[in-house]
Amino acid sequence: MSQTASLFSHFVSTRGTFRWLSALVIVSGAFAWVVVGFDIAEIRRIDRQLMGMPVSADERAAYAFVSEVVIKMQITLLWLTGIAFVTWLYRARANLRAFGTRHLRFPRNWTVFGFVIPVLNLIRPYQVVREVWQASDPDATHPTAWMSVKPPLLVKLWWGTFVGFVGLKLLAWWMYRNGLHDPARVGIAELVELVADLMAAVSVSLVFFVIEGITVSQQLKWQRLDPPLPD
Repeated sequence: MSQTASLFSHFVSTRGTFRWLSALVIVSGAFAWVVVGFDIAEIRRIDRQLMGMPVSADERAAYAFVSEVVIKMQITLLWLTGIAFVTWLYRARANLRAFGTRHLRFPRNWTVFGFVIPVLNLIRPYQVVREVWQASDPDATHPTAWMSVKPPLLVKLWWGTFVGFVGLKLLAWWMYRNGLHDPARVGIAELVELVADLMAAVSVSLVFFVIEGITVSQQLKWQRLDPPLPD
C-alpha cells in the first residue's frame, strides 16, 4: 500500500453489492416494460368500451385481477430494488473517505435519510448520487479535484424520470378515485398511468448504468491511489 493511501479509511469494493443489485435492477426493468404493455392493453379495452363494443363481466373481472397482481409485483420489486440501491449507495459514499476526498457536502447518512424525508426526497437522493459520481472519478485524485468534475446527463435523466413516475402515478391514482364510474375519465387516467410507467421503465433501465459507472470508477480510482507493490 502506498504511503498516501495508507492514511485513508478502509476501501471496500462495491462490486459484490453491484452484482445482486444489478440483478434486481434487470428484473425490475424487465417487469416495468411488461407493465407498460399491460397499460396499453387496458387502454385498448377502455377504448372498446367507449366505442360501444361489449365487454363481458368476466373480462372486466380478469382485468381487475391481473391489474391488482401487476401493481403488487411492481411495488414489491421497486421496494426491493430501492433497499438494495440504498445499501449499495451507502457503501459507495463511505468509500469516498478512503479516497481522501475533502469538502463533501452531504454526509453518508443522507444516503438513507435523503430518501425518507418528505419533499426533501424529491432532490436530495439526486444530489447525493451526483456527488458520489463526481468524487468517484478516477481522474480526480486530488482531495478537492472532484468539485470540478461535471456529472453526466445520465444521472439527471435517471432521477428526473423517477420523480416524474412518482408524480404521475399519484395523479393517475387521484384521477381513478374521482372518475371511477366514468369510462372516459378512467381512460384519461390510464393514459397518465401509461406515461408514468414508461418513465418508471426508463428510470430503472438508466439506474443500471448509474450504479455500473460509479462501481467501475471507484475500482479504478482505488487502483490509482493504491498501486500494487512491485515484485
